[in-house]
Amino acid sequence: MKTKLNYTGRKSFPIYRYLACLAGIVLLILGACEAPANPTYTVSFDVNGGDAASAPASLTVSSGSLIT
Repeated sequence: MKTKLNYTGRKSFPIYRYLACLAGIVLLILGACEAPANPTYTVSFDVNGGDAASAPASLTVSSGSLIT
């Protein structure tokens, strides 16, 4: 099975998928470190006009701290 790699990376593997994966890893690490009784995490990606390449991603945790 041959896989063709796209070196621009935007069509085959968009940046928001990478950011979502990274946010999931961060949430897993935070959950393993803190382990609260009732964890509530809010992940919000601010995508300007669908342009995910230049959109800033903000990760808001239940404690109110902002991770950019």
